[in-house]
Amino acid sequence: MAKCFITGVEIPIQEAYVLDITEARRAIRDLSNRIKAIEKLVVNLGERDIVPVVSSDGGSPSSRAEFRLVSGTVAKAMSEACPGKEIFATLSNLRERRKSRIRGVAPGRS
Repeated sequence: MAKCFITGVEIPIQEAYVLDITEARRAIRDLSNRIKAIEKLVVNLGERDIVPVVSSDGGSPSSRAEFRLVSGTVAKAMSEACPGKEIFATLSNLRERRKSRIRGVAPGRS
């Protein structure tokens, strides 16, 4: 019989597990690479750009901050850096969520 290192409970040696340190280190390296990829996305796409806005009524031109946009194909490919999380949203969905947060109402609640 062996003892579980965490709980101290005796277990049969045939049912005992050991950490595969090689696989654990590989997982750490993979996660580190994913973190770096997501950080790069945030740096490159998380900023807003100042874009000129032309008035439709012929008034003076102005400017506003706009999100950096990507196509659906690019978003799908880049989102592989974070599987299981939707890190890209359509512009309309993102704006609606932001409005809901500003109003203090969570999406789906009234």
